[in-house]
Amino acid sequence: MVIINTDAIMPSIKKAGTVNISNITIGLMLIVSMLVGVLPSIVVAAIILACCAVLFFLDDLYLAYPFMIFYYHLYGMFLGLSVYRWFTLIFIIAVLFKVNKKTRIDKKYFLPLVVYLLYMAIVVSSYDAQRPIFGFLNILCCVLLVALYIDNSPENLRKFFAVYVFVAIVAFITGIINDNTLIEGNEYTMVEISRFQATFEDPNYMGFFYTIAVFVTASLGLFRPVWRWTVIVLLNIMIMSTVSMTAIVVNVILWLLYFALSKKIKLSATIAGVAVVVLLVGLYEYGLNHSSAPVLGDTSYRIQQKLIEWREGDLSGFTTGRTDHAIAHFKCFLDQPFWKKLFGGTPVNSGYIANEVYATAHNEYIDMLLNVGIIGTFIMVWFILKNTVTHFSEYIKSNSDISFCRLMCNFVWISYAFTLTIFTDFRFILPFFI
Repeated sequence: MVIINTDAIMPSIKKAGTVNISNITIGLMLIVSMLVGVLPSIVVAAIILACCAVLFFLDDLYLAYPFMIFYYHLYGMFLGLSVYRWFTLIFIIAVLFKVNKKTRIDKKYFLPLVVYLLYMAIVVSSYDAQRPIFGFLNILCCVLLVALYIDNSPENLRKFFAVYVFVAIVAFITGIINDNTLIEGNEYTMVEISRFQATFEDPNYMGFFYTIAVFVTASLGLFRPVWRWTVIVLLNIMIMSTVSMTAIVVNVILWLLYFALSKKIKLSATIAGVAVVVLLVGLYEYGLNHSSAPVLGDTSYRIQQKLIEWREGDLSGFTTGRTDHAIAHFKCFLDQPFWKKLFGGTPVNSGYIANEVYATAHNEYIDMLLNVGIIGTFIMVWFILKNTVTHFSEYIKSNSDISFCRLMCNFVWISYAFTLTIFTDFRFILPFFI
């Protein structure tokens, strides 16, 4: 392999000040991304790829990854390929330039990658000959991003998540411009609920990625305190706009974990916490009494419905059918032949769903049994749990905000995996591998 030194390719850019040029480039990407749906798609695609080319020469292409998470489908096509596909190809080239004899990728990534590779090669290939190649490439890009750019560089991790938070805010504006809202109706009460999705295709997906934004901002201490908590409040309002009970419950649990682990609980923080709880209860009551209030009306109504279902013992209704699906999928798993129980092979992923299950269970752990069997599920679950314990141990010993950030990212993935089936969707893999 011929190793090319990017410093030698573009010394003038490096000397001119990488940070400034990177910031300008990222700023341009934010502006153009915000206007997706307003600007012609070919203009958006050309500018985003041009910016990626600049970041490539600065060895900062990893900072474009958050854009790909939030705008995966929306950037469109350029010269016959999606913008995201162009990005992955450029990113792999950037990685090849970075690799040298001293480069070491932690062996802990090996077994999960093997699970994904075998699943793509054996299961997905039976449905589509091309998809396994690109699907595995997506996953590989995420692993290389973490391993080569984030693992050993606290500065890179901070920069990455700072960009991530800005992209999340801009994506919310894009969603408003394009009115990306899901309208759900209740056939019994005849009430329609408006659920915002930002740039995603599902409100719960939006909840996942904005929850990540909340806790990386808090755990890394991004921005100055006033701006930090302003951003956190804004992100939580954005999460509320999804009217997602999953997001609400998960965020409550994660905030309890955050404050239990943060070692920063003071009297002022306790008073602020009580004030927030009182405010939330007040907002809930206001929403019930003012059903037409934007966001609050729909959110309060949905919370009320869930509380009624809980009191009545309607577990299926309370979980929006998730328990029924999970039970059905687990029974399907138990009915599999022995070798399928061990190795899986029944596709229930973001691209393909087997006829015998018809839909996802909205539970990654159960659907993973169908996808990759007991052995594959054990490897994947063991990886995330071991990662979480490692980050927890490092945080307890060093009080490092980097370890705390990684720990909270793992917690988000572990929590949401009980309510979503996200296997092979590259957008959800970052907090798994980080």
